[in-house]
Amino acid sequence: MNRRRWGLALVLVLLLVGVLVGWPLPEELARPHQEASLILLDRHGEVLREVPSSRNGVSRWVSLDQVAPVLVQATILAEDRRFHLHPGVDPLALLRSAWINLRAGRVLTGGSTLTQQLVRNLRPPRSRGLGTKILEAWEAVRMEVRFSKTEILEAYLNRIPYGNGAYGVEAASRRYFQKSASLLSPAEAAALAVLPRAPEALDLVSRPQEVVVLQRDLLKRMGEAGLLTEEDLREALEVPLLAAPLHERFAAPHFCDMVLAELPPAAGDRQVRTSLDASLQSLVEDLLETHLERLAGQNVGNGAVVILDVATGEILALVGSRNYFDPVAGQVNAALALRSPGSTLKPFMYGMALERGRTAASVLPDLEFHPDGARDGFLPRNYDWTHHGPVRLRTALACSYNLVAARTLQELGPQSLLERLHELGFTCLDRPASHYGTGLVLGDGEVCLLDLALAYRTLARGGLYAPARPVLAMAEGGNWKPIPTFPSRRVMDPGVCFVLSDILADPEARAPAFGRYGPLSLSFPCAAKTGTSKDYRDNWTLGYTPRHVVGVWVGNFDGSSMVGASGVTGAAPLFRDLMLALRAREEAQAPPRAAEKGFLVPAGVVQEAICPVSGQGPGPDCPGSMAEWFLSGTVPSEPCCVHRRVVLDRRTGGLGGASTPDSERLERVYEVHPPLYRAWMAEVGLPTPPEDSISASRSRSTRPVLPAARPRGRSPGEYPEPPSTRPVRLAIASPEEGAVFRLDPVLRREYQKVTLRAVVPEGVPEVEWLVDGQILERCPPPFTTRWQLTPGDHTLVLRAAGVGESSVRLTVLE
Repeated sequence: MNRRRWGLALVLVLLLVGVLVGWPLPEELARPHQEASLILLDRHGEVLREVPSSRNGVSRWVSLDQVAPVLVQATILAEDRRFHLHPGVDPLALLRSAWINLRAGRVLTGGSTLTQQLVRNLRPPRSRGLGTKILEAWEAVRMEVRFSKTEILEAYLNRIPYGNGAYGVEAASRRYFQKSASLLSPAEAAALAVLPRAPEALDLVSRPQEVVVLQRDLLKRMGEAGLLTEEDLREALEVPLLAAPLHERFAAPHFCDMVLAELPPAAGDRQVRTSLDASLQSLVEDLLETHLERLAGQNVGNGAVVILDVATGEILALVGSRNYFDPVAGQVNAALALRSPGSTLKPFMYGMALERGRTAASVLPDLEFHPDGARDGFLPRNYDWTHHGPVRLRTALACSYNLVAARTLQELGPQSLLERLHELGFTCLDRPASHYGTGLVLGDGEVCLLDLALAYRTLARGGLYAPARPVLAMAEGGNWKPIPTFPSRRVMDPGVCFVLSDILADPEARAPAFGRYGPLSLSFPCAAKTGTSKDYRDNWTLGYTPRHVVGVWVGNFDGSSMVGASGVTGAAPLFRDLMLALRAREEAQAPPRAAEKGFLVPAGVVQEAICPVSGQGPGPDCPGSMAEWFLSGTVPSEPCCVHRRVVLDRRTGGLGGASTPDSERLERVYEVHPPLYRAWMAEVGLPTPPEDSISASRSRSTRPVLPAARPRGRSPGEYPEPPSTRPVRLAIASPEEGAVFRLDPVLRREYQKVTLRAVVPEGVPEVEWLVDGQILERCPPPFTTRWQLTPGDHTLVLRAAGVGESSVRLTVLE
């Protein structure tokens, strides 16, 4: 009976022990490899940032074979000599520590094994006491049952704190000695091995002398244990222990913040290989600082830069502000902040015009323009405050003429442009088209620099859009997996994109507005567009080569205006230096590829000669010709009908006739434009032929002087038409009846004026302009003047003696 009882008791004890030992481990102990830092790398493997784990420390998981054997041996000797013999708890060590502490009358040493220390560090903090120690011992035994000694030792070396926020030997080795744990010397290994005893008290950087005492003692014990030869021991004791100053890598901060915000949450050891080029990023940061110093006198305090790879969409560099650590908005990422884009959206509007039948040679009116349904009395004006009359689309885009752009958008419709911009990724433009109106193409609305760069990348890729690619691959637990690229979608026609690229890279086309030798003039093909927002709050330059897209913004985070800084003088010089730096890097790495010698001409694009004034085929009277690119089927079939050769009678100045002697005949070539341009021609003093010269020239010529029909998609003012033979009546050409103006609250009142233009019959020597019954000015030809806007409703009268008068009503809002 007693035997049966004892047997039953033994079974129950064994069952109890089995249950206690086999009891499931808490999550923290069951998966000890979860805790690790997130490491962001550049495209070449250089560390950009190490994001602390949930314990606010840095940790890098390495396998046991990636740790120097001497460090493994030193750790076991220093902390748990019988590690390979005990089941998680070492009774002999417990007895030894109890005897030492009892004799000393205070706690001098502990008897915890490596496994118990690992349990203590993996579990949440608990109160220290006998119950806690028993619980830790129980959990240590259970871990020994669950994991092998190798697995426990590996977890220990990766999870134990080593001071100064470093968890694990790899993080500690890199922090203190700037090397991997696999490369540690015996002296360095011994120094790390003693740190877990008191990681908060022992500081290898600020108080190394305390660590050296323990290190030297451990080295001697390693020699006694045969772990070091006499020569190795002597060398380790003689070598001074030099820990590197603490230096946390914190490169490309705005880019890293952006990547971290987009990464999905995940547990375990992770490394992320980003698309960034750390050396290029550093160069961009230096150039940005240099140019901001140059612009300091113009109240330019900040800037941002984005550089993309055209082929892949990879972000090679991204700088979000001048100084990330500036306490005043330094962490604002201007590459993602919404700002007014100025004129940078114009290429996409003109791209739509090309798709609808216009060509780079199409002639468009750059004249005063009052948009339909404009809100708040919006009145577009050119940067130079002048009008340029008939201009080709190439010139209008390259010179960024606002009046042409606003008029063209009114014809296309703001809704169409808004839809196109949504296709190009501008989801931030989330209001209806009626909110923006024709001002959408001039900067009404807000976009970010990265979205602009991606849209210009679409032009460089022949109309294919895809999002940016900031991450190339991710590794969890050492297994690298590439991140798939985003699929592209066709947004624009390849031929249209080529024509736009050619315009934006044409120094001659932009010369009338920006000069021939400005910052955008480069020795290699580079398409570029500048932009300046209202009141000089934002300067932009966006551009690309066949290989890179560069976007630059400069301005102030508080929205204050810059002083005399435009896109050309503010952002463009930095853009130029960035493009030159990229070109130098390319040439240093390899000879330029064939595609980089210029933008490749796609199928369906042809080049033909045109008259530079009319945009039509060169005629016999044109002073010259130029080459222009066309989509197939859009080459103008008519010869130029703007340049007209007229025979004059020297005696009268009028049209020569059959009775005019040859000696008195004078041939002169005139530009004959549609009536739309008559006031502008008078304003700039462009000579006009006698009134009856057109009909006379027609009677003497067998060629048509005007096209019989206007090509599709053309506006009435685009191609010259026969001047009307009806008598010209006195009229106010601009402003129009019912015009509404709004005063700019920032611009000084004396600068807010409107040009008054008249249509006047021949022979009138002078006209009077009156505002609200008061004479403003008496004007000789060309009969134009400027009136300073004042709030209220006004009546404008044009009067000519013996001819009559004309009037319009207008409103000026504050």
